Amino acid sequence: MSEPTLYERLGQFGLFQGFSVPALIQVAGFGALQTFSAGHVLYTQGDPPRFFYLVVHGAVLEIGRNPQGETVLKRKAEAGDALGHRALIAGQSYPATATVIQQATLLTFAAEGFHELLRLYPVLRDRLERVEIVGRLLTIPLFSRFSEKELSLVADLLRVVEYPAGQTIFEQGEPADAFYVIDSGQVMESAEGLVPGSQSWPKYFAAGNFFGRYALRHLDPPRRATAVAVSDVRLFRFDAEAFQWLCERFPHLAESAGQRFDMLSALRRVRAFAALDEAELKRLAGYVGLVHVRPGEVLVRQGQVDGTLYILYQGEALVRSRDEWGKERPRGYLKPGDVVGEAAFFRDRPCEVTVEAKSRSDWLYLTRPDYEQFRAREPKAAAKITLSQEEENRKDEKRLKWLSPGERVILWKRRHWFYLASRLVVPLLLLPVALILIVTGVRGLEVAGGTLLVLMAMGLAWLWIDWWNDFYLLTNQRIVHREKVLLIREKREGVPLDKVQNVNVDRDLMGNLFGYGTLAIQSAAVAGAAQVRFSYLPEPDEMYDQVFQQITELRTQEAALKQVDLGRAEGVERRHPQPRFPRPATGTFAPVSSPPASAPPTGRRTFFVKLWSRWKAPSFSWPFWTEKRTDGQVIWRKHWINLLARTWVPLLLTVIVLLFLTLYLISVERPLVGVVAVLVFCFLVGAGWWWWNFANWGNDQYIVTEEALIDIEKLPLGLRTKQTKTTFDRVQNVNFEIPDPVATLLNYGTVVIYTAGAEGRLDFVYVPRPSQVQAEIFRRLEAYRERQRRLRQETSWG
Repeated sequence: MSEPTLYERLGQFGLFQGFSVPALIQVAGFGALQTFSAGHVLYTQGDPPRFFYLVVHGAVLEIGRNPQGETVLKRKAEAGDALGHRALIAGQSYPATATVIQQATLLTFAAEGFHELLRLYPVLRDRLERVEIVGRLLTIPLFSRFSEKELSLVADLLRVVEYPAGQTIFEQGEPADAFYVIDSGQVMESAEGLVPGSQSWPKYFAAGNFFGRYALRHLDPPRRATAVAVSDVRLFRFDAEAFQWLCERFPHLAESAGQRFDMLSALRRVRAFAALDEAELKRLAGYVGLVHVRPGEVLVRQGQVDGTLYILYQGEALVRSRDEWGKERPRGYLKPGDVVGEAAFFRDRPCEVTVEAKSRSDWLYLTRPDYEQFRAREPKAAAKITLSQEEENRKDEKRLKWLSPGERVILWKRRHWFYLASRLVVPLLLLPVALILIVTGVRGLEVAGGTLLVLMAMGLAWLWIDWWNDFYLLTNQRIVHREKVLLIREKREGVPLDKVQNVNVDRDLMGNLFGYGTLAIQSAAVAGAAQVRFSYLPEPDEMYDQVFQQITELRTQEAALKQVDLGRAEGVERRHPQPRFPRPATGTFAPVSSPPASAPPTGRRTFFVKLWSRWKAPSFSWPFWTEKRTDGQVIWRKHWINLLARTWVPLLLTVIVLLFLTLYLISVERPLVGVVAVLVFCFLVGAGWWWWNFANWGNDQYIVTEEALIDIEKLPLGLRTKQTKTTFDRVQNVNFEIPDPVATLLNYGTVVIYTAGAEGRLDFVYVPRPSQVQAEIFRRLEAYRERQRRLRQETSWG
């Protein structure tokens, strides 16, 4: 095998990860390959920096001492490590003496070439100074007492290693040669036989935690447990010698490494996890990360969709919140054991407060993806998780199929009983008449009275069902009014809460006496009829207060988000930064084994399956489709009844003409050319008329994408095209109506989208399944808002 070229050797260094071949060749032009024997001194502490080295093979030991002769730097550089770069970057003398302790092959770069490389490739500076790793170490509780300068030293002593899910990191009984800190992922330690502390096995660790320190601290080389990567993990590996020297140099590190967080006690402080037993809490702890927050840093900001549950383990933090006008006020201090973000975490809502560390503080954190992973992998434990009283009550709420994901019912009301009673008066007045007719003893009158009684009972049942089918609904996203007459018509109006402009309550004399009124909700739509009215609403003040409470919450969240954006623009986040740490904490797990696939169909069934698959294939286009989903959008045409109404006359004409033509040709021995020509002409006119109406029906489309709603009207042959489009940020309310019994039977109607734009409103007429169309629009509307919130979240997470 031929010796690798210089640029090929460079490509093996993580320092040059992502560099193209031309870039590596350019870098290689600045360096030279040299071999040094054991005992050779590369540079001496205090010398001016002249060279930068990359270790290809062998080992080099750096020793630095202070004026008192104490060792302040001890580092063993092996294959893949760099030497001399910090002195060159800082423009200072070498801080240590570097001696080859095992014959070494080094890539050597002169100082001038090194600085030219930094100019050409600025990313090298951050990689050499290990800026990313130092930033990560700042957020790990184990290193909470280190300064940033000291962490630069620590960063030079570690190696980044990765293990895929299921791989063993070390086995029980092996020599202990390293200490590990988890950057991200989940690790499990387990032991067999009688081992000190064996009653606590297995143990689970996630991001920010550490393992493998017992044998090193107790000078007991054999490992007492086996460590396995449960998910894909990224670790910071410290060689045993480097870790022991760090503990000698920084005694507080040895102290911190000897004390683990009591995560089980901390998790028990969360009400939802109180019913979990110790074994289940231990498994849950494996999904919980650790993070250190320094004074002045902000853990979470109000309005962020953070999706993380925090538990303060030690330290102190200040809680602040903004009102709907954007004014921020302190709400109190947090002490160890306090939980932050519980409501937002379980309801997947924006954070309600800002939390700023006032002292060095350590936190446990559980992200929503980690929590869902735990629930999926531990279903028995998940069944024991108890939510807050509000969440438990919500389990009993009626779940409507058309509600959006994450949408929850706040208040559900039907019309006041006075409305039902007023409609029952006339049928009930007929009750005495029916009874009198029945007791007369005259057979004809008895039959009439019985018939009247049955009709009255049916009328009463109808009126009760009609009253029961109508309701007023307030969710955390919108206000809804449904009117439904069984088998006749249905109408559903909805206004998103963030589009509400005015809310009015009106009562008359009877309303004051019996406790009902009319609530009118108006939005900012350009079209004037964008109003939802709740008539005969029982206790209207309750609905009024709840509407404004939900609106206030939304506006408070929006005000907080605006302040986050404004603060980012004005540099507030530089003064009060947020720590960066892995979310989720546990990384990617190995897939759970799935049941074997069912056997493929055979025999006669195969033919029908293939036929069905061909019909369903994207390449097959059924010309009479009314709904199509493709490329993240939904396209609707008008209902087929509209097509039938447009085409039945020309179709009938075409069929009649064709029938006459056929009969004429069959019955007449010598057909007249003129008659045949007229019939053919009439046939072509009818067929053309039918095609025109069909094409006109097919060209009219209603489209909903991830960002917008589009109404397209197009005449055949490109004679005229009209397109009306609005984006989701302009949508004010979305209503639908099924107008009559035929529409109810065939399930079609009109969906009306009111907007604040110049278009005023979009009408999707004759649309099939209008309730589903409205639900799809609301779902995409909420998804659009969620994406905006997630963008802010990703920006804040970095």
